[in-house]
Amino acid sequence: MVILDVMMAGMTGFEVCRQLRLSLDTSQILVIFLSANAEEEGTVQGLDVGADDYVAKPFSAAKLKSRVELNLKRKSRTS
Repeated sequence: MVILDVMMAGMTGFEVCRQLRLSLDTSQILVIFLSANAEEEGTVQGLDVGADDYVAKPFSAAKLKSRVELNLKRKSRTS
């Protein structure tokens, strides 16, 4: 699993996610965005580039843990 921020130095998290999805070696890795960009546009863009989930900051540890567990369960059902 990779937890990415949208805003990063050198490359956006969206681009990192796109690149992960293009490689056969990394295309099945779970990707969750964790970002201060809580706008609907950011969430939609994250999901459009292939993220499995998008959590907006501020967030609680309990919410992030729940999203991680949910996505791991989904992944285990489809693998």
